[in-house]
Amino acid sequence: MQTLDEMRDRHLLTADQHFEIGAYIAEARTPHRIMEMPPHLWRALELASVLMNLDADLAPMAQLNGSGAQSPEMPARAPSPGFNNQISSG
Repeated sequence: MQTLDEMRDRHLLTADQHFEIGAYIAEARTPHRIMEMPPHLWRALELASVLMNLDADLAPMAQLNGSGAQSPEMPARAPSPGFNNQISSG
C-alpha cells in the first residue's frame, strides 16, 4: 500500500483511483485475484508504475529468485489493449 500512497502523492493516481485500487487489493487477497482487477483500474496502476519506473526498481528482486524469471506466485499479465498507443499518442 505504500507504493499506492506514493503514486497518489506524486499525482500519478487520483484520490478515487487510489481508493478503488486499494480497496480491490485488500479484498482480493491473492496475486491471481489481483490480476483480475477491472481494466480501468489496471490501466491506471500500470501507467503510474511505468511513470515511477517500478520495473527498474523491481529488477534486482527478480534476480534474487534464481534465473531472473518472474516468481510463480505472481503470474505475468499482458499489457492492456492499446496501452502502448496511449503512451505514444499522449
